[in-house]
Amino acid sequence: MIWHEARGSVLWVDISEKRLFEREFFCSARRARSWSLVNKATALATVRGSDSQIWMLTEIGLVLFNLDTGKQQPLGTFGLPDGFRTNDGGPGPLGRYWFGSMQHSPQEGTGKIFSVGSDGDYRVEVAKIGIPNTFAAHSQNESIYISDSLLQKTYSYNFVAETNCKFLDFSDQPCTPDGGAIDSSGNLWIALWDGYSVNCYSPSGQELTAISLPAPRPTSCCFGGKDLGTLFITSAREGLSEKTLNKYPLSGSVFSVELGVKGAPVSTLFEPV
Repeated sequence: MIWHEARGSVLWVDISEKRLFEREFFCSARRARSWSLVNKATALATVRGSDSQIWMLTEIGLVLFNLDTGKQQPLGTFGLPDGFRTNDGGPGPLGRYWFGSMQHSPQEGTGKIFSVGSDGDYRVEVAKIGIPNTFAAHSQNESIYISDSLLQKTYSYNFVAETNCKFLDFSDQPCTPDGGAIDSSGNLWIALWDGYSVNCYSPSGQELTAISLPAPRPTSCCFGGKDLGTLFITSAREGLSEKTLNKYPLSGSVFSVELGVKGAPVSTLFEPV
């Protein structure tokens, strides 16, 4: 899920249905659009210097997607083994794009974290992870938060200092960390799958606030709107029983919350070579 400043819109994907969505925010009509995709898309990023194109992380490789024409331009494949796909990703340290891989049926330590640079070079940054998520980096920081949702833990990685530490641990709770975003004070806002909430944590790991939601499975969030003062939140219906869906009919919806804090600008991704 991303905020596109130049377009004044929020964009997100439905992974299982292979669809991309855009909802305008500033115009009175708040026009909504959607596109069918060739492959499952798992993450998005804005392109530096372009109002119409976005980077799209798909299950097999990066795609340059034109929001005006709907053209999907594949930019090479990752060559992942059979039974694997990408998951979350985002701009991160060293001006590179960071993303993770996982098995379709996740197992501990079988996925990896990769990064790719402006010249198209891919490299493995972390050799073992279960379900990679979050990928929230401060635009002025050399660190990035990455969760292993299978282990229910979030880590802080500094790839310049070559350090990492466990930042949050939900392994004794019924929820797991999913997508996240950074605010202007450097706090992490993270969607808690099966936690019915998006929680905010200080750089020291202290819980500052929690936004309760009428949906059990929030999946990601991003800051957008005027002065980045709105938090947009996606949620899922996947795996919920009919009884739970009847109780929480807004599951699968996208929510927006006006906050008293502002988001940190997210870095745009390099232009394609």
